[in-house]
Amino acid sequence: MYLQKYLLLFMRGIVVSNFLGSFLWSIGVVIFTGLYTIIGVRVIYTESMQELFYIFLKNSLRL
Repeated sequence: MYLQKYLLLFMRGIVVSNFLGSFLWSIGVVIFTGLYTIIGVRVIYTESMQELFYIFLKNSLRL
């Protein structure tokens, strides 16, 4: 239950950040999930990870 809430919050961050543009999407994730990263360090999540999360979210909502 807690994990599902966290994933939904993470997904909201990704969805909102998509409006910021492809270069700034990670900033939206950081803001909306409360995660942080050091300036200059590459963000772990990539565009392909977004697609995996979308697929995971779709499958989990069907259950």
